[in-house]
Amino acid sequence: MANDIGYFAVKSIGLSEINGRKTCSLKDAARHNLREIQAETGAITRINPLKTINNWVMTGPNDADSVVSLAKKTCAIAGVDLSKKRRDYCQAIEIVFSLPPGSKIEPAKYFENCLDWVKQAYELPLLSSVVHMDEEAPHCHILLLPLNREGRYVGSAPCERPETKKKTESFFISVAGPAGLIRQGAKLRGVIKKVAISVTLQKCTDMGLPAANGHLWPFFKSSIYRDPVPALEALGIDRQAIEAAHKLHINEQANPKGIEITVPKTQTLSCVGIGKLSSAAEAQNACKPPSISRLEVAREAQQTAEVKHLHKVRQPQQVIAARHNHDDGLTRVKDEYAHDLSAWDD
Repeated sequence: MANDIGYFAVKSIGLSEINGRKTCSLKDAARHNLREIQAETGAITRINPLKTINNWVMTGPNDADSVVSLAKKTCAIAGVDLSKKRRDYCQAIEIVFSLPPGSKIEPAKYFENCLDWVKQAYELPLLSSVVHMDEEAPHCHILLLPLNREGRYVGSAPCERPETKKKTESFFISVAGPAGLIRQGAKLRGVIKKVAISVTLQKCTDMGLPAANGHLWPFFKSSIYRDPVPALEALGIDRQAIEAAHKLHINEQANPKGIEITVPKTQTLSCVGIGKLSSAAEAQNACKPPSISRLEVAREAQQTAEVKHLHKVRQPQQVIAARHNHDDGLTRVKDEYAHDLSAWDD
């Protein structure tokens, strides 16, 4: 369970077609969440209609029309005239939480904790929250009305990148982390990253991977310097043990003068059949950085420059694609590995 990935994603619900975005109304989103779209329960969809009976509504109405009526009534009480807004205005904010398939975490308790966190973190009127158990991964949809406590309609502002980044950190600290879930793609930084690189390279050396991989080793090594997290997972090294070892040695280790670890861009490391570093004590013993001569530093810099050049020449399309992966014109954080794809297809 310690290696299970937790998922948290946010999107705006509206009729905007900026950058080719597929439109979705509040009613459509509610119909999907409440399983009122019969075409979605066919044999070729991800939804298993035999398990739909296991879904449940945590809060809000049981039908989509009532969800829309609740939104309109709440706006009317606040003095917000929706008829004066643009046709493509943001009608709602949808938040999705997902557990990994086969997770041992109790869905009911976990999603209740997620809902309680949303109420405190966003402070927006709650329209609906529904748990789906009829797909591969248990997940929860929450619909919020973008109306702040002062009665001002805030639109898609809660989805913007700076705000979502803060919310993501808060969620994993308050809910997902205590439940035993980790965040996919959360990169190590600073001294902890250097410690992780040192531990990973030492483990690779002990296993004879540099010699075994031959000419490919410089590429694997560069990917470790860029982001050691995939290598830690492939080698079975506990990330928490790395962080614990860093805390023990935070006042004992110093960086050699004149040595800088560069971060080249290259492909991801892939290893199989690797042993596991299971305790903080083992990580602590492995965290002593090896001595580095000036000649080794020069050779490393040369290899880094070569790999960086190859990456720029061979992968231009990937870089371009990465800059245009938000199809609604807004910049936000959304976990690319999220199981709950149905929330984004309406």
